[in-house]
Amino acid sequence: MGEVMPPLLTVRAAAIVTGLCEETIRRAIRAGRLEAYRRHRATRIRPDALNAYMDSYLCPASDQISHSSNYIGGRGQSSGGRKASAGVSRLALRMRSALDRH
Repeated sequence: MGEVMPPLLTVRAAAIVTGLCEETIRRAIRAGRLEAYRRHRATRIRPDALNAYMDSYLCPASDQISHSSNYIGGRGQSSGGRKASAGVSRLALRMRSALDRH
């Protein structure tokens, strides 16, 4: 009887604490990834359940890598998979000369 029951969070409070959108919290509850209680049309989340969700389903930013570092084409000029045609270089020359005139 000496134990105090921890306060339960609303979906809005859980979203504020985590910095996520309320709909993201609701989707996690519907998918079964986040444990929640529903009573009298109100959804409540235990703080320890929210912590468990954050630890298991969200990636820490320090472990992420740059997307372009693994992409070979990200290191150089991209041609979109096509060789540059002579027409492209002629168009670039015409544009430069038109800009120089003005």
